Amino acid sequence: MNSICLFEAGGTKTTLLIDQNGTVQQIELPGFNPNRYSSEFENELKQIELPKKTALIFYGSGLVSDANKDVVRKILASQTGLIAEVYDDQLGAARAAYGDKPGLIGIMGTGAFAAWYNGTNLEDRKGGYGYLIDDIGGGFELGKVILSKWLNGDLPDEANQAISEAVKISKDDFTTEFYKSPDLNLIASLAKLILPFSNDKEIEIMLTTYFDLFFERHVQPITTKHHSNSMTLVGGIGVNFEKFIRISARRLKLNELNIIGNPSVNLLAYHRQKGF
Repeated sequence: MNSICLFEAGGTKTTLLIDQNGTVQQIELPGFNPNRYSSEFENELKQIELPKKTALIFYGSGLVSDANKDVVRKILASQTGLIAEVYDDQLGAARAAYGDKPGLIGIMGTGAFAAWYNGTNLEDRKGGYGYLIDDIGGGFELGKVILSKWLNGDLPDEANQAISEAVKISKDDFTTEFYKSPDLNLIASLAKLILPFSNDKEIEIMLTTYFDLFFERHVQPITTKHHSNSMTLVGGIGVNFEKFIRISARRLKLNELNIIGNPSVNLLAYHRQKGF
């Protein structure tokens, strides 16, 4: 059995699975997205010894373009001397959810998108254009909503205190300091910080409104065209905010909603079935 090294990279973290003769080792690395390059992923990867003879497969965010795929290939080739198969995370989510069968797919991680998967390719993609354009449904955009409410003084007292402790900058000074050196990871982390307060009525309204927007803007046009009442979501936001997401999904009569937190194991199985 050939060995496989499979990377599943998001904006916040990367999961690396090293499968040697059926024994799988899992390693967590920093997130990687070539649209906002950081050396952290590459530096930590240099500390890991990969099998000398292996198939390299990389799924990640920001990899729709060939140019960005080449960035990843060069990073991996410089360490291993091997040419990696590189795919974007959207196709990865679809393969993890459906294999070669069709279905309605969405990512709800740091970023978010929805599309129809025909069993080979994605059709009718909506959203997923990055934090500067449209990642509604993901953790980063939700973090922006939370941050705005914090600055406006619209959060309940306990939630307000938790965000203040995480931000470590006064509200009066925040925008001045933040725009000098934007901390995107901080914004994305605020979604998890709000979870303990999700039973508060004001937070419930904020979350319901946010996820309703994702389904109305990005999912409804696809369900209308493909007449689907089922959907699979991939990503940590989908897992952590499942209660609110299911409410929004049912409003579109999406009564069958499956949620996958970490698609890497499914993707490894997919490629094993393909003959690696």
